[in-house]
Amino acid sequence: MVKLDIKLEEAKQAIGISDFKSDKLLTIALTDLKDLDRPEISKIEQESLGRSYRRLAFLGDSLFDAILANYLYKVNSVLTKEDLHNWRKEVACRESFTEFAIDLGLPKYSS
Repeated sequence: MVKLDIKLEEAKQAIGISDFKSDKLLTIALTDLKDLDRPEISKIEQESLGRSYRRLAFLGDSLFDAILANYLYKVNSVLTKEDLHNWRKEVACRESFTEFAIDLGLPKYSS
C-alpha cells in the first residue's frame, strides 16, 4: 500500500477512539481520493483504494442515517416523515460534516 501523510494515532485521539481496531479502514477514511491520483500509485491500487473508500463511505452513511433517524424520532416522535427528512438533511449535510471534522482537527491528520 502506498504511504500517505496520515497521522493515525493523532486522528484516533481526535475522534476519541484510541483503540480503533483497523488502521487500514481509518487510513482509507482519512484519505482524500484526489491524493490517489499520483504517478507513483498504480492504477490497480488507485482503483482498489477508491472502491474501498466508496464502500466504507456507503457503510458509514447508512449507519449514520440509522442512528440519526432513531435519535430524531426519539427526540420528537410527533414529527412527520417530511419533518424528519428535512431535519436529517440539515444535520447530515456536507457542510455540517466538514465543520465537525474541522472542529475535531481531522484535516491536520488526514491526507
